[in-house]
Amino acid sequence: MYLHVVFTGKKTTKVTPSTPRRTTPTRPTPRRTTPRRTPTTRRTVTNRPTGGHGFCNHLYRKIDATMRISENDFVFVDNRYVIDGRSGHKMGISRLFPGGPNMVQAAVYSQRARKAYLFYNQKVWAYSLNSAGRFRLVQNYPKYITNTDGHNPESAMQFNYGNERLFLIKNGFFMEFDPYYENLAPGRGYRTRDFFANIPYEIDAAISSAHEIYFIAKKKAYRMSSRDRRVDIQGKPVNLVFNKCRN
Repeated sequence: MYLHVVFTGKKTTKVTPSTPRRTTPTRPTPRRTTPRRTPTTRRTVTNRPTGGHGFCNHLYRKIDATMRISENDFVFVDNRYVIDGRSGHKMGISRLFPGGPNMVQAAVYSQRARKAYLFYNQKVWAYSLNSAGRFRLVQNYPKYITNTDGHNPESAMQFNYGNERLFLIKNGFFMEFDPYYENLAPGRGYRTRDFFANIPYEIDAAISSAHEIYFIAKKKAYRMSSRDRRVDIQGKPVNLVFNKCRN
């Protein structure tokens, strides 16, 4: 049995498009937040302080003397302290140099004699380094400087021009200190500007290396080549000439 279906026509339906629902946008409610407090940060001192008023993370007001031994810098500051570039520590002078002066006006190291010399007022102290790296006062020191023109020196330097020579500088003059005879040459010495072109008149300290010397004056460092004995006119911040601390 078969069912036969006949379609007589299509049924049409009218589709009425729906009108979109109109909605009124709502304003977002602002989220109330508690203002965050700006975190307080501590100011840290770096090994490159602004203006050259620091060394090994220690600030200072002024430099009294400097000395370089085997690429390690020793900086005497503020009439009573020394900063040791090997350890990075700042301490009283007599702690690093037992039996030494309370203040150092000039300091220099002799490679030939293997001694460090500290000058203050009318005396000189000599120190040797033992195998542990500690300074030991040499026997019969401190000694009185017989040449009164060398009392209260401004600075000292090691000068290499063929042979090592040690000089004290004071009031625009320099005089030679002999580590073997342990005395200062007689007389006022020679004018610094007659031998070292462009050298500052007043010098606070000097950093001596094998082939160059930096003169520190008025918070600037001026380089001089030991070969041509001419000081650069343009100075640089003092902290840039110190060797990096090894601490």
